[in-house]
Amino acid sequence: MKLSVGGETFTHTVNFADQNRVRDVEKDVNDLYTKWRKRFPGMTDRTVMAMVAYQFATHYKELMAMYEEASRLASECLGLIEESSAD
Repeated sequence: MKLSVGGETFTHTVNFADQNRVRDVEKDVNDLYTKWRKRFPGMTDRTVMAMVAYQFATHYKELMAMYEEASRLASECLGLIEESSAD
């Protein structure tokens, strides 16, 4: 499928089932890019796109940390359940 992000168009191979999610991501990135392009008119397109990339990477890292903590807690709970079942 063809995607357009920050004025750049590229082709990306995506499973049919994932296309709506990919379009949502494309829209979210473009919305933030457009918002910041207007907010920081003196910055280059490249700098604004770097800021957008940083923002989404930060969100990704935060979500990964939350996922890892949730997995740790789930494993801990499973261990407690297994212990109580063994008694």
